[in-house]
Amino acid sequence: MRNNENQKPEFVLQFLKGFQFAEPKRIIEVKAFFSEAFLIHADEDSFDDKEYRTEWLNAINYLNDLSEEIAKFSETEINEQIDVAVKILESQEVAHA
Repeated sequence: MRNNENQKPEFVLQFLKGFQFAEPKRIIEVKAFFSEAFLIHADEDSFDDKEYRTEWLNAINYLNDLSEEIAKFSETEINEQIDVAVKILESQEVAHA
C-alpha cells in the first residue's frame, strides 16, 4: 500500500481530465437517447422482466441526475472549472489526515 502523505489525488485528476475530454454535455444526449430507446422498446418481451426493466430505469435515472447537474453550467464553465481544479490538485500535496 502506498504512503498517503504527500500524494496527489491521481484518480481524481484522471477522472476530471477524462470527464472534460468526454464532453460533459454529451451525457445529456446519452440520457435522452436511452430514455427514448426505453420508450420505443418498452412493449418488447424483454421488458416484461421486472429486473431488466428496473435496470434500465435505474440507469436512466442515474444519467438524469448527472444531466441535471451538468445542464446548470455551460460547456465553457465546466471546462474552466475543471482546469482550475486540476491546476490546484496538481500543485498541492495532499496530506494524510
